[in-house]
Amino acid sequence: AARTAGRVSFDADALALTSQSNFSSCRANVAVYRGRWMYEATLGTAGIQQLGWATLSCPFTNEEGVGDAPDSYAFDGKRVKKWNVSCAPYGQPWVPGDVIGCCLDMEAAKITFFRNGVSLGVAFASVRRPPVAPGLAYFPAISLSHGERCEINFGARPMAFPVPGFLPLHQPPPKTLLLQSEYLLGCLARLVRLGRGTSTASNNDQAGETVGEAIRAGQRRSFSCDDVVLLAGAISSHLGPMLLEPYVVHASLIPALAELHRSALSSCAPLDEESPSSPVTALHELVSLLCNLLESHELESCFAGVFSGLARRHLSAYVVPPPPTATAAACA
Repeated sequence: AARTAGRVSFDADALALTSQSNFSSCRANVAVYRGRWMYEATLGTAGIQQLGWATLSCPFTNEEGVGDAPDSYAFDGKRVKKWNVSCAPYGQPWVPGDVIGCCLDMEAAKITFFRNGVSLGVAFASVRRPPVAPGLAYFPAISLSHGERCEINFGARPMAFPVPGFLPLHQPPPKTLLLQSEYLLGCLARLVRLGRGTSTASNNDQAGETVGEAIRAGQRRSFSCDDVVLLAGAISSHLGPMLLEPYVVHASLIPALAELHRSALSSCAPLDEESPSSPVTALHELVSLLCNLLESHELESCFAGVFSGLARRHLSAYVVPPPPTATAAACA
């Protein structure tokens, strides 16, 4: 963050913020003055948080933050209000695990918020911008009351709920890198399947091991263990450096693992059967290949991303229907 007020603990890897004072605010180190932009905040808690956009002129104090000054705009799902100097009813109540999309359209002078991919409607329709206000630029900005926590994604990993027409503030890696990683992971997945396929196995094959389990006597295979390991080694030498990019782990590796598991579940024996078609065993073989063939630093980076990505996917919340239309209430 370029500027903070109050006490904030900051996890640089996850871009997670936790307020340790009465009211803390943070502003990012990048601003926009034209175009359509978004970022996401995943809620760790569901108390008072003001998420939105602010200019350099927005003062951060122990009592005021985003939305409490001109040219700053925020949404607070705890109080179900939008803030720009004054407040008004807006949106839905939020709960831990919600992903709040904060979208700024500088072309149309509008700000819209999303909850788990569902639009809460236009919050602000007259955002000041150039050329009406020359030199005005907006930063992602967040204010948190004591103990509140959220995790910010500017685009270093895929957006959980991308909004068509809006770009992340963090430029993703080249599309060619994603296509190459998806292709190589597809090759590994097919290799695992071929290694578990059908053809007469030699005596040497039967005496050896598959990737992850011993070959039972008389089992029919298309690839020997040696074949699988040699080919997987060649693939991993190209794939490993790509997995050092967290975006690739989230965009390519995690979906590949999930798809392998889903396809196995839909086409093979129950999970508790010890058979060559067990989806748990098939997935285990692919993970075993990666564990044995990636360099240690590649493996550490890769699975740190996998574990954090899977943890995020298991944060969930009920969709709360929007409250009935009501007259504006006094701000709390």
